Amino acid sequence: MKIKCLYILAVVLCFSQCKKEKWSSLPDTTITSFTYSYPARDTAIMLDTLSNTAISFSWAPATTGNYTLVFYRLLIDKAGGDFSKPLYSGTPGGVGTALSLALTPKVLSNIAGMAGINTAASGKLQWKVVGSNGVVSDSAMTEIRGFTVQRP
Repeated sequence: MKIKCLYILAVVLCFSQCKKEKWSSLPDTTITSFTYSYPARDTAIMLDTLSNTAISFSWAPATTGNYTLVFYRLLIDKAGGDFSKPLYSGTPGGVGTALSLALTPKVLSNIAGMAGINTAASGKLQWKVVGSNGVVSDSAMTEIRGFTVQRP
């Protein structure tokens, strides 16, 4: 009998402690824009496929209103392109949460070739980073930076 009373008391206490959460509004899913670190605007990059030294595209972190992770994507397009069909789209490490993405000269040379830049010639490309927390994306707020590549 004592065990039955204790059991009933425990059940009553468990349910009496629960409170119903009331959401006054939707959670804040905003995402702040972020700044780029490297390469700087209008940087000239000599592609040396022999040394195979990677070129790192990097940026400062964005923050979200609901403190969720921000996932990034690096986009590279030809100069004057609108990024609707970028020549390159890459996800940085950490499942997209890293703040940089390194590309080898061979990869950048292939991208330059897709942009119509001939071998042993130089031409302009542009890059931007898109950040998203899964709900909203900041692609409209991000800056577009141009850079010049010299193909081997």
